Amino acid sequence: MWHDARPSRDELKRFAHPIVGELALRRQALTVGGVEQQVIIVYQAAPGSPSESALARLLRH
Repeated sequence: MWHDARPSRDELKRFAHPIVGELALRRQALTVGGVEQQVIIVYQAAPGSPSESALARLLRH
């Protein structure tokens, strides 16, 4: 079943990762239409950013 997901919050979060160091990730919370108790949280690095490179290093780790 497909639901209508809508952005509700968009903010920058910073994390100190023990292997790759600081990560600056965009956090977006998507609410599912008609079901307020369900939220999808997505973290994404900006394209070409040091955080994107750090996440790629983690994939190879």
